[in-house]
Amino acid sequence: RTSCGGARMQLFCKIVFLVFYLSCSDAYSNKEDNFQSRAGKFLNFFQIVTFKNQPCATQDGSEESAGVCYSPWECSERGGQERGNCASGFGRCCVIKNMDEKAVCDEPICYFQNENFPSENSPSGDTKSYTVKVTDKNVCQVRIDFENFEVSAQDLTGDCSEQFLSIEGVDNTFCNTNTGQHVYLGIDSVPSNTDVDFTAIRGSNYKYSIKVTQINCNTNDETMNILQAPTGCLQYFTEPSGTMQSFNYDGVNAYSTRQDYAICIARSNKNCGIKYTNPPVDGSKARSVGAAFQTGCSSGSSSAGSQDSGCGEDCLKASGGISGTNTNSDWLTIAGGQLADADLTDASSYKAFFCGRGLGEDTNSTIDGVNGNGIVDLSSGPFIVRFHADSVKPEEVGGEITDDIGFVIDYAVQTGKC
Repeated sequence: RTSCGGARMQLFCKIVFLVFYLSCSDAYSNKEDNFQSRAGKFLNFFQIVTFKNQPCATQDGSEESAGVCYSPWECSERGGQERGNCASGFGRCCVIKNMDEKAVCDEPICYFQNENFPSENSPSGDTKSYTVKVTDKNVCQVRIDFENFEVSAQDLTGDCSEQFLSIEGVDNTFCNTNTGQHVYLGIDSVPSNTDVDFTAIRGSNYKYSIKVTQINCNTNDETMNILQAPTGCLQYFTEPSGTMQSFNYDGVNAYSTRQDYAICIARSNKNCGIKYTNPPVDGSKARSVGAAFQTGCSSGSSSAGSQDSGCGEDCLKASGGISGTNTNSDWLTIAGGQLADADLTDASSYKAFFCGRGLGEDTNSTIDGVNGNGIVDLSSGPFIVRFHADSVKPEEVGGEITDDIGFVIDYAVQTGKC
């Protein structure tokens, strides 16, 4: 005896009934029906209930922003949760979450989360070993989004020792608040496994929700095409304007040493350039790339202004700034970068390297922390900002630091004629 209970069995029973109905109609009809016509109706049934398993946006205001479009029974089979409809209502936007200590993500989109998410967990020597498994030969990149990431902060000089996340292939350890950040991983061969490990030894309560997207680079799906980053970019911003900031930034503690990565911004044929500016400081949060106090950034014969901004060769000097003795340095570089308020036809407006608390030519601004009028890049080719941090930690004085605190930069892509 067979029951038609369950979504999969119900679909099977519908198909059997349809075949039986068509057979009976053919046997008892006095008309010569066209068999191909009825077969076409039969095939149309399958065209309605089959669809591609593509990314979809959740629709119920859940903590997760996206899922994969599956049938209800496929979602259940994968241990997922339905978060709205897709495929004209025939599919369900399925969110697949992994909370186990050893979890594997082999779906187009999935999540790694702490056990109590969206609530917090308390640290007790926890170690989570996650794996991103790629088996689809069309996948060329993996994007990891920190949709929610609130763990204990690094110490004053940048070490993440209480709670931290590490991603295989990324030269940075993640701690503190990184909500809204993301990184890209290149996939050179398939199958491929990438380890993502989280450790919580002690410290404050924590929570995290990390979205993993396997990017198909051989598809007509618009979402996947938009997400695909240029080769070599650790971060890729697809919106025409937004904000980029250093990892683990809190305006008090230092960023990690030994970093060197590229931040890329999407460019279309209509874009003629991009402008980078220093937004107002958020409360008492400080900012600095390398030494906070510099010799001043200027072009031509203009005044050097304050010592908030450094540019050009000054940024390649000692990490200690104007009084430093170290041989290494931290900087941001924009290959075609020019001081925004300078004469852009003058070669002295090109600086390429930028450091300090400000960004661009110093202006002695009355707005605290906004020294520098920004940088423009009107060159052809991709928009790229590269960040480099040396192996030297900042000097701690009286329980505080001023160097190596991090950057926050607004960007705006320019269209038309620049």
